[in-house]
Amino acid sequence: MILQDIEHPSRIHLDIETDDRDAELQRLESIAATGVEAMARWTVMQVPSGHCCCIIGLRRVGFDEKANTWK
Repeated sequence: MILQDIEHPSRIHLDIETDDRDAELQRLESIAATGVEAMARWTVMQVPSGHCCCIIGLRRVGFDEKANTWK
């Protein structure tokens, strides 16, 4: 677990790990999330509740074995 200082008012911040960042960004945008900031290794999104999350590339070994599929 990593604790990080956040600059937005929400009290939690999730990092969503994905093997396809573009597809995950499109999925979140389809449920009304908006882009806040795009960096080289992650993109910050804000969901309708006001919470922010980062969409990041693969970090874990064995990701494919544990990945969720969203429908």
